[in-house]
Amino acid sequence: MPCARPSSRGGADLRQPGEYALTRPATAPPPFDGELRSLQFLRFAAALMVVLYHAGIAAREHGFLGPAQADWLRLSEIGKGGVHVFFVISGFIMVYATRRSERDWHAAGRFLLRRVTRIYPIYWFYCGLYLASHATILHPYAITPWDGLKALLLWPGYSAQIIGPGWTLSYEVYFYLCFAVCLPLGARISLNVLSGLILSAVGAGFLIGKGEASLEVLTGTLLLEFLAGVWTAVLVMRARPLPTLLAPIAIAFAIAGFLAPAVLGFPALPTVILWGVPSVALVLGMTLQERQGRVPHLVARLSPLGDGSYSLYLLHNLVLDLVFVGLLAVGAGDRHGWAWTALAALVCCVASGYAYRFVEAPLLVGLVRLRRRPPVTAATG
Repeated sequence: MPCARPSSRGGADLRQPGEYALTRPATAPPPFDGELRSLQFLRFAAALMVVLYHAGIAAREHGFLGPAQADWLRLSEIGKGGVHVFFVISGFIMVYATRRSERDWHAAGRFLLRRVTRIYPIYWFYCGLYLASHATILHPYAITPWDGLKALLLWPGYSAQIIGPGWTLSYEVYFYLCFAVCLPLGARISLNVLSGLILSAVGAGFLIGKGEASLEVLTGTLLLEFLAGVWTAVLVMRARPLPTLLAPIAIAFAIAGFLAPAVLGFPALPTVILWGVPSVALVLGMTLQERQGRVPHLVARLSPLGDGSYSLYLLHNLVLDLVFVGLLAVGAGDRHGWAWTALAALVCCVASGYAYRFVEAPLLVGLVRLRRRPPVTAATG
């Protein structure tokens, strides 16, 4: 997958939203409402996977890890799968979060407005932070103002120019547009039409080839992971309960699927198979387990960390560079390379937690209040 930065690190958001009407007989599983703790946990876990992968790359770029740590670097490549977990989660949440919404063009407009205000403002803020840091501390960006503007708009092919992981947000925005177009068509029809659109687009990609960055986004196989998340949500939310053993089997298959590539030397398989299939199994197993009323204690305790996963995802490349530059400035070397790498990853988590609390969350609250403010009308009397 493409990954620009100014370095080789890039990686997806993450949450979001179609409706799927449910009728629940008396023997159905427990109610499936509110925030899904399993998905919140997975959002944090997926972001952490990406951080650990990029931490290994950053440590190597700054001279903290060398050939002697090749095996550990290869193991960290499992973190690539975090992006694919994000994509599946996005498709799932689209269905789950809009399952009771109205079906008209106004609902589609509101859906897009929520997505735009969720993704862009904090992304722009962090872009400013990256630009300022690279201009004063790190290496300045070699991009034109026009390219920078396209990066701010998350235009395909340019969305990684400032924040490396921004390339995945281009896929997110495109899928939101497809979802919004289908949203007014009714529950079942909308999902069937959406599936037809995505499958046709991916099929067209095989026929016409790639090359152009915008075509990669419009026809890429990564779109299948969003679609798999959509239908996973439909499966989990169905009224008829699924076999109880399906959840642990899916989770075990997912764990084996993530670990196997490192053991096998990361075979040259399409990423939609290599990482997408275990990602779907993981989301299916975790959400089905919660639907059955079983949430592991660790998952429940760590699920609040999912709130800050977007900040962690966007900020970690910058934090990693700043940490390693700081370590070099105080004379730290590669003698304890993996310890410094683990420390850098930990700093990313702590910094993103504060960023969420003091930047992202207040910004989101302000935007929601602004969106809900009643229109001003002229006083009469």
